Amino acid sequence: MTEDYTSVFTAQTGLHVDLQMREESPREGATPKRWFRLITGTGRGAVVIATRRDGGQEQILLVRSFRPAAEQWFWELPRGWAEPEEVHEGINTYVEAALRELFEETGKSAREPVLLGEYVTDTAVYPQCVGVVRCATTNAPDSPTDGEVAAVRWTAAGDIHGLIRSGEIRDAHSLAAFALWAAYGSESK
Repeated sequence: MTEDYTSVFTAQTGLHVDLQMREESPREGATPKRWFRLITGTGRGAVVIATRRDGGQEQILLVRSFRPAAEQWFWELPRGWAEPEEVHEGINTYVEAALRELFEETGKSAREPVLLGEYVTDTAVYPQCVGVVRCATTNAPDSPTDGEVAAVRWTAAGDIHGLIRSGEIRDAHSLAAFALWAAYGSESK
């Protein structure tokens, strides 16, 4: 992912961050332009749509997180970056990262994971690939969490569109994940 790019800033504390630059002309004879991109972590992430059935109704698990960069609280889907040992060819990277993030953030175990698809966070500056994994939670007792989220809540699947329209769900990762979920059908296959 670094061909023709030069690292101009790298930070190794916490999440690995690498700001890269390359200079090229958009077409022959044009003035060269500088192009930047930001690579974080392993460059691969996952968002998980965890579901359960309650009285015949499908519910989706949301987490409440404070995001310092935005200086706001958000209701969003569990998500995170793949650890270096989870990066493989194919779908396993996304599935492993999604199930680990679900467990770390909520203490919940999952079954029947399905990769719905992937998206690129920002094709201009932030070209991270993120997989969207749908799974069902198990009936196992919840395990302790990593403390990263302040709260969890189960929401009726039928209420998701209203939460998006009202702005209660507004982070890009959750919105992209819900778009894939809607494209493939919200009910489990």
